[in-house]
Formats: sequence, C-alpha cells, structure tokens
Amino acid sequence: NLGCIASKYGINHQTIMIIIDRLLPNFTQSELINIFSFSYEFTNLNIRRDEKEELKRLATICTFPIKENSDTILFKVNVLFQSYISNFKIKNMSLAADLIYVGKISGRYFLSLFQISLNKHW
Repeated sequence: NLGCIASKYGINHQTIMIIIDRLLPNFTQSELINIFSFSYEFTNLNIRRDEKEELKRLATICTFPIKENSDTILFKVNVLFQSYISNFKIKNMSLAADLIYVGKISGRYFLSLFQISLNKHW
C-alpha cells in the first residue's frame, strides 16, 4: 500500500519510509515541518555561500522555531517551506529557485502524509 502512495504522489519510497518511521498521531505543525525537512527529495540541495545570510534573515521571521543548525540542509528546507507558506519575499535568485522546488514537493508530500494518516485511521 505504501508503494502505491509513493507512486500516486510522486514521492520517493525512502521518503515514505521516513514518514512511517517518524510520524506520530499527535504531532504539531512544527514537528510535521521538521519531518518534511528530512525528505529524500532534498538530498540534492546545497547551501551556497551567498544564501547563508538570506536564510538566517528568513529564519528570524519564520512562524515556527527551527531547531537545526543553520549550516544544514534540514535548516534550509525548513526555512524555505515556511517562507513558501508565508509568502516571504526572497532576494537571492538561487534561493528563490530552491523555494519553488520545495513548494512543488510540499504539496505532493503532505498529500501522501495525509493518505498515510487516513490508512492508519488517525
């Protein structure tokens, strides 16, 4: 059944396994965003030197606290996702391109997470 969910939403099977391993029925929004940051789809993202200051600036205005170190991909994905849902303005063009990538994956990811939750009767 998990393979069907991965296929239907275009999510990597390793990401589905991360969801299964980490998801609990009483997670907060912040914890769900944190799980999203671990997605296998983001392994090809890099933190470029010119993005660090912009990421730190965005992190200060994000709604949910970010626990990760600012030099990690988890931090970048968390900041970009919160920036995407909050419609923050991004000045750095490479960061803006990554924002679009994170935004496109987020819809499919959270639909698959919803489907998994329904299958678990949560």
